[in-house]
Amino acid sequence: PALTPTPAPRPPAPAPATAQPRYGGILTQDIPADAPSLDVHQETTTSMLIPVGPAYNGLLQYDPIEGSKVIPDLAERWEASPDGQAYTFHLHKGVKWHDGKPFTAEDARYSLERIIHPPKGMNSPRAEVFPMVDKIEKVDDYTLRVTLKYRSASFLNILANAWILMVPKHVVEEKGDMKKVVVGTGPFKFQDYTRGVSTTLVKNPDYFLKDRPYLDGIINYIIKDSGAAFAALRTQRILTKYRGVSPAEAAILKEKTPQIVLQEKPGMTFPAYAMNLRRKPFDDVRVRRAASLAIDRRAGIQVLGEGAGAVAGPMPPTNIYAMSEAELAPFPGYGPNMEARIAEAKKLLAEAGYPNGIKGLRHVVRAYPGHSELAIFLKDQLAKVGIDINLVILESAAAYAATIKGDFDSYSWQRLAALDDPDVVFGELYITGSPRNYEGYSNPKLDELYQKQARTLDIAQRKAIVLEMQKILLEDNPKLQVFYMTAAAAFWPEVRDYQVPANNYENKKLQDVWLAR
Repeated sequence: PALTPTPAPRPPAPAPATAQPRYGGILTQDIPADAPSLDVHQETTTSMLIPVGPAYNGLLQYDPIEGSKVIPDLAERWEASPDGQAYTFHLHKGVKWHDGKPFTAEDARYSLERIIHPPKGMNSPRAEVFPMVDKIEKVDDYTLRVTLKYRSASFLNILANAWILMVPKHVVEEKGDMKKVVVGTGPFKFQDYTRGVSTTLVKNPDYFLKDRPYLDGIINYIIKDSGAAFAALRTQRILTKYRGVSPAEAAILKEKTPQIVLQEKPGMTFPAYAMNLRRKPFDDVRVRRAASLAIDRRAGIQVLGEGAGAVAGPMPPTNIYAMSEAELAPFPGYGPNMEARIAEAKKLLAEAGYPNGIKGLRHVVRAYPGHSELAIFLKDQLAKVGIDINLVILESAAAYAATIKGDFDSYSWQRLAALDDPDVVFGELYITGSPRNYEGYSNPKLDELYQKQARTLDIAQRKAIVLEMQKILLEDNPKLQVFYMTAAAAFWPEVRDYQVPANNYENKKLQDVWLAR
């Protein structure tokens, strides 16, 4: 994969035989919450990426129609050195930032450096996903070279993910960050943001792809209640429901609004129960294992997913590295006998010094659709073995601040990594010091294996290493996967050339989407 030649630029997105892409129209969709900030390099929530993503480009991107294929974006082509340890990216000329200044290789170099080596005081959630990168150099105004420490099977895939976006060096240096300003090169310009109400983007007339975008603009309505968003979809206040629909809602649509298009595929998002390993009681692995034993993951699918979802381990079920149910069965929390699991959990708690259970744990919950339901489910599950959690519900910005500071005993969240590759899943969530490793988990053996798998190009060998890494996590239990959700989207049929991504992060630029009306 490291030596894959540059594919030819993709032609305009294919349309049904009865219609060709047309220009005009406003796409309306929902956002579940306000963004903590607008800085694409510092945030991790789709509530920021939905309104901001259309304003930016990366060097590479995933094909919005085919999904898993890496194609050009701001880099019109690239080549690898014979040893696979250096990549040269040739950038499109004439690209402008939304303030009119030119985009150059210095902006690209600066953006990657800002992600990988963030300045003091900046949170960069993806700083650890580029362990292979050694040096980033501007060759000239339109050429960038990235030198790797070793050949990497995942470098191009990571570079193409939706969070590795280019930001303007001159704006960051002037403002200090991008938390309150959006200046990109993307197909849409960020025009307006009324907190709690909506965000508006308008077509960029100077976009470097002269035939894009098709839409005149995008309005994102902030609708915190999923039921209200569903009602807005059915009445066409919004044309697409970003959060998809539940099985019960899908049944309503099929019966009463059958013209609405439903898309579903296995997803990467997992409702998670995470514990603070820096303080009692979860500094004791026996307590964490008891928590895992207590959670009935199949019940989670029925209650939270309304029957839709999959049980899996640290690697999502969308991936060749995912563990099978047979491989998972021996580990705490995955066996079928709940009665035996509850008895074992109580025994572990007694051995850890908690024969009467644990009371009054501070459990942080994000005020976000689906999160309170998850927390209530977990509270009920954990109570069966004597672990009592007190739910502390916080708005998104405060919830992120609490988890980043470690101000919790435990928290529940819908988690996912930016890419279903071991470099990213482990690099973002589990490696010592990873910015999204809010639990404070550290295992030197896991860190060692992480470096080893990153250097392994043989798929079978890499798979064996990743399996060993997953087994370590399933014994240590810093963050518990309740189950993996189904990725879904629902939209009116006039919305064309949109594909639901497996990981909720991709396909947010919307330059190829058009309205057939």
